[in-house]
Parts: sequence; C-alpha cells; structure tokens
Amino acid sequence: MIYDPAYETMPRAELEKLQLERLKDLIALCRNRVPFYANKFKEIGFQTGDLKTAADLSLLPFTEKDDLRNNYPHGLSAVPQEDIVRFHASSGTTGKITVVGYTANDLKVWAHLMARSLTATGLSRSDVINVAYGYGLFTGGLGAHYGAELLGAAVVPCSSGSSVRQIRLMSDLRVTGLCCTPTYALYLSEVAKKEGLDFRDKSRLPLKVGVFGAEPWSDSMCQTIEETMAINAMNIYGLSEIMGPAVSIECLESRVGLHIFEDHFLPEIIDPNTGQILGPGQEGELVLTTLTKEGTPLLRYRTRDITSLIEEPCPCGRTHRRMSRLRGRSDDMLIIKGINVYPSQIETLILDTDGFSPNYQIIVDRDNNLDTLEVCVEAAEPLYGDAAAGLTRVLSRKIKDNLTVEAKVTIIPDNTVPRGQGKTQRVFDKRQKI
Repeated sequence: MIYDPAYETMPRAELEKLQLERLKDLIALCRNRVPFYANKFKEIGFQTGDLKTAADLSLLPFTEKDDLRNNYPHGLSAVPQEDIVRFHASSGTTGKITVVGYTANDLKVWAHLMARSLTATGLSRSDVINVAYGYGLFTGGLGAHYGAELLGAAVVPCSSGSSVRQIRLMSDLRVTGLCCTPTYALYLSEVAKKEGLDFRDKSRLPLKVGVFGAEPWSDSMCQTIEETMAINAMNIYGLSEIMGPAVSIECLESRVGLHIFEDHFLPEIIDPNTGQILGPGQEGELVLTTLTKEGTPLLRYRTRDITSLIEEPCPCGRTHRRMSRLRGRSDDMLIIKGINVYPSQIETLILDTDGFSPNYQIIVDRDNNLDTLEVCVEAAEPLYGDAAAGLTRVLSRKIKDNLTVEAKVTIIPDNTVPRGQGKTQRVFDKRQKI
C-alpha cells in the first residue's frame, strides 16, 4: 500500500528536479531569515547562484547539534514568533536542551509523512493504533498520534507507563497497531504474560504491526520481538531536530532498509571523522537537509547516526532511496583498548545466545589505566552455579571472537534493567574524560 503515490513513486529524474527547486528555496529562506546561516554563507563566500545542482550542497558547512544549543531558544528560527504554533525539544541529558519550532504547515507535513509511514507498514483506516511513545516535548507521541488520525485509524493515546492498563485496553479495544520503542514493546510482552495473556494468541491480543523507533535496535532484537509477539516489527526513523518520527520507514514489501522521504529530506553519507562525502553503499554518518520545513530549517544537519544508502529500486514501487538499519551513533561508539565497539554489536551477540533475555547493560570503566568492559545481562530463566557460569563463558567468548575485546559477563537478577518508561539507557561509561 502507498499513501501518496504521486510523490512516493515519482521518477527519479522528476524527484531530483523537485529536490533542487526546494533546495534553492531553502537556501534563499536561510539567507534572508536566519542570521546564523546568513553569516555562515558570508564567511565562506557562498552566493545563492552557486547552487546549480543538489551536489553543490557540499559547498555549504554542516549544522551541528551544538549550533542549536548555542542559538537557544530561537536563534535558528526562520519565521516570526506569531507563526510558530508548537515547540518540541530534546531531553537535554547531554547539555542545554535543543528547541525546535513548528509552523502550522510543518505540522501538516509531519502528519502527512507519518500517515505515509503507517501505510508502508500495512496499517490503514480500519486499524486501531495504540500510541505508547511519550507525549509532550518528545516528538514521538504527538507525531504518531496526528499521523494515525490523518490516516483515519482509531487512536488509543496511552503514552508510556500504566502497562497493565495498556495490555487490557489493547485486548478490549482490539488494537492492531502499536507505536513505541522496541524495548517497551518487549516489556509489554513481559507484562502480558504476568497478566495471563500472550501476544501470540490473536484471539485475545490481535496486534499485527509494531512501528518501533526512538532508540537503536538490532536485527536480532527485531527477530526476538517478532517471535515473541507474532507481529511485523517495523523500523521507523526520525529525530526531533529534523522533524520527529517519519523521516524514513521500512516498507512491508521489502523489509530491507528504510525509505527516506526524499521529497522532504535530502540525505548524504559522510565520513564522520573527515566530513568527506562517501559513495553509494558506503557506511558513514547520515547528514540531512530539510527541504520543506518552515519553522526551523536545517542545512546539512549531522545526525551522528551510522548507516548507508541503498540505491537499488525497491519492489514496493517507491522510488525514494533507503537507508540501512542504524549500526549505532558515531558519538556512542566505544573505543576500548583502541578497538571500536558499537553497543548494537554486543546486543546482537546477546540475542544470538540462547539463555539470555534482551535486557542488558554495558559498563565501561578503567582499572590501573586500562579499559574494562562488563556486560550485565538478565537470563531468560533463573540460572545458578555451573549453568550460569557456562552461559557467561559462552557470551564472553563470542564477544572476544567477534569484537576482539575482553569482556566480563555478569548475569544479573530479573528486572534489574529498568524498562517501561521511554528510551532505555544501555551504556554506562565511567571512564574519566581526559
């Protein structure tokens, strides 16, 4: 199913022409309305006429998250205050919060793209969709909510938490679609079992599709969710600085990569260390330019997310390029004794080892000036003595063989890892920053 075939299946030549037109409008908007960008253009001697093709976008500097923080709260806004109808913001856990303003048209576009996304996963106006992303300054809840309503589906605006009540409502209201983080989906399946319900029993819980995002998750995590809940676990991507969820989405026909809605977002892949643009299929950092956003337009925004672009046509008929499942974030990559390690790599090894649950934490520390790595993970069933020791040895050996780093593996009691409230923190780096 395709929600907006005129744009989603637009021939590439026409799409690229549209991108260039919108990019020129964006450059003019930024020059005339955003002093931050006007000063950047002046510093490098960039003239509007210098942009002749979309590839010329590489002439412009990147926009960083710190630019949003340093221009807090309205320094990157392109419209007067009276034209802003909503603000969203990041949590600010790593510094000053980043605030993004939306015009009425921005919200209209966002809902439209979310409706596109839900359609790509197989959901329609005949479905009942439980939105268990958090509502408020976080973009997930309201983004999914308005997109589902535009689609014509019935929405259950549960937000996160009150999980027992959610399970009961999902059963009583015959919920068929679920929007939340992947870790919260797994938590809901745990709660359901304690309540005597099983997502695999479709007579009681008819859920068929989960639309999961807001945190990195591996192919192994996806497989675990699909087997545990007997659903299609679909990957959605977005970030609050760009818009929110619905920058890209998996389609039901392929399940290989996420279609980026290129009529609204222009993607690039760069080397995160040098900033150089990489070629088709090469893995690097995703950079996005907002082609239609009015309130807070962004040029060449560095997402810090590691992925690659898939150029091959998709059997679904959409012509927009796809991005591969995120490998991690460039700023989340751990360097342990000189070796690059992504948390998602450890997650995959955990989930590929029978006997472990998907609930884990990674603790990095330093002992006598040497890096240490500890993986704390809950067992799927209670384990003691030799059985526990044997299982930890198996995972420790897998980490050594696959990632070439030594790791201490510790089995921790059930429910040690917090879950059920938004994004789950997996990594704790206790090393002093030098």
